[in-house]
Amino acid sequence: MPISGDSSYVPTMDEFVAHWERANADLGGEGPIRVAGGVGVDRLVELRGLLEAKQVELIGALNTVEMTSADIKLVKRLLIKRFGQFAAQVRALYGGGVWDRVLPAAPSSSEAESKFLQPMIEAANVWERLEDAGGSIALPGNFGRAQWVASVEALAAAYRQWTVAGSNAKVARAERVALQDEIYPILKQYRGMVRSLFEPNSAYVQALPRLTPLPGATPEPVAVEARWDDARG
Repeated sequence: MPISGDSSYVPTMDEFVAHWERANADLGGEGPIRVAGGVGVDRLVELRGLLEAKQVELIGALNTVEMTSADIKLVKRLLIKRFGQFAAQVRALYGGGVWDRVLPAAPSSSEAESKFLQPMIEAANVWERLEDAGGSIALPGNFGRAQWVASVEALAAAYRQWTVAGSNAKVARAERVALQDEIYPILKQYRGMVRSLFEPNSAYVQALPRLTPLPGATPEPVAVEARWDDARG
């Protein structure tokens, strides 16, 4: 199959490796075929393994991004709900006083990390100062200040994991491109070498794997799925 995208590199390389090994066997003492820099089929096999591993790494990083994004969304929902309960109770018990006046504004679920976490950290501080002053807040389900702080810390940790996973995905993607940039010239040079070593009507020339789709060929359809990412906003 010709190269039509990132996912087609490995199966295309499989075709080239099989062709290259058969051609080497047929050439016998006149082989093996090598391209620029003395590169042979063994290097292509090595690059194939590296590329496949890099694709697996990239998929894993992207899956982690998606999973941590879902975790962030869930914790945000919990904190927004608890923030509303906390603010309502402060206003009910201490309305018109200092605690009411220092309550931060509630963030929306679409806020990015810093803008979402700041009011949550402020609320935790207000809660602590209120208790130090002899006040008391009791949210449903025995959800106290310790649970609030733990939830905020869990959200911050999820953001860190999401950021690292996103960075890992960028690195893996860049490394995959670097491998592909090394692989493509080898495949192209191999096609030229086969044409120089075998007759035009030979099976090896006629069966050369293609690098690009035939003119006018319709690429494989691509399935696209989109979803809103609360973490990225």
